[in-house]
Formats: sequence, structure tokens, C-alpha cells
Amino acid sequence: MSKETLYCYTRVSTQEQETDGNSLIVQEDWGKKVADKLGMNCGSYNEGARSSTTQIRPILSLLEEDIRKGKVKHLWVLDQSRIFRSLVDWGIFCADYLIPQKVTVYMGTFGESYDLQNDDTLMILDIVARVKENQNKKSAEKSRLGKLYKLENDSPSKPIFLGGTPLFGYISKDKLWTINKDESKWVKFIFESYKSSFYSSLD
Repeated sequence: MSKETLYCYTRVSTQEQETDGNSLIVQEDWGKKVADKLGMNCGSYNEGARSSTTQIRPILSLLEEDIRKGKVKHLWVLDQSRIFRSLVDWGIFCADYLIPQKVTVYMGTFGESYDLQNDDTLMILDIVARVKENQNKKSAEKSRLGKLYKLENDSPSKPIFLGGTPLFGYISKDKLWTINKDESKWVKFIFESYKSSFYSSLD
């Protein structure tokens, strides 16, 4: 009899976390350990660096489709916020995918299981999601105030990088805007081409 598969959904919010913080590697490693503990094979849905609120997540869409098809019956995430930070989004995901397909959710480094057919379990997860949502709002406000401080005090003297995905032509180095030598030539090409086309239209 073949073993069941524990599918692990992994995500970080920024490119820096993906490449420098090793957060994805840590999540994947814990997912494999939980799968071994449960006696399951380990499958992966690696979203990479994607915001849960401002970016389209193609791997999440693939996961949703595979759940609907009945492929995924066991799903692990390091914590609930890896899938959704919003209580509303989490509730919709449960109602539209996890509950109808009877998916068992596992979380954390110990792989604690949650039976979403149980109303008490759903209530607990809703409370957890609401607490996380509140923490994220407070964290976002602290981050906003910190960025304002940097803009007012440091930005006049140096190009402070405030996070997110760097614009094409730049990279973040030591938390400063730095020209990306490989991409900068294309930025110059685009501007030169536009300028040439603009002046040609005037002739």
C-alpha cells in the first residue's frame, strides 16, 4: 500500500527573505521532517517570494486547483499566515477548498493536525487568524513609522531602500538603492529608444 503525501506550501514575503534569510529553505526542511514524522511522502508547492496581499500567487492557484481535483488531502504550512494573513481570505479558502474536499491541515514544526470538519477546530483557527491579523496591522504600522523616520533623517544623504521588490535596473545592497549593472543597460536602451522615437515624430 502506497504512502499518502503531505503537501507543503511555502512562501516568504520579499525577495530578500528568499535569498538572504533562507526562510524558504527552513520551511521546506521542516515540511520534510513533519512528513517523515507522519510516515508520509513529501510534496511541495513553493511560492517563492510573494506578498500575500499585493501580488498574484500562481502556486496558490495551482494548489487550490489540485485540492479541488482531490489530489491534495494533507496540507502543511509552517504557520497559518504562510497561506493567508487575512481572516476573511482564510475563511473563504477553508469554505471553498479545504472543507468540501476534507483536507487535513497540519501546522508548525511538530505537525499538529487540524480537522476542519470539526466546528471547534474552525473556531480556534479563526481566533488564531484574527490574532495574527491584528499583530500584522500593528507590525505594519511600526514599519510605516520606521520608514518615515528613515526618509526624514537618512534619505537626504543616501538612497535608502525601504523594502519590497526593487525597481528594474536596481538592486538592494546593504539596504541602499544600488544600480544593477546587468539591467541598467536595458533601462538606458529603453529611454534612448523612447527619446529617439519622440524626436523622430516631431520631424
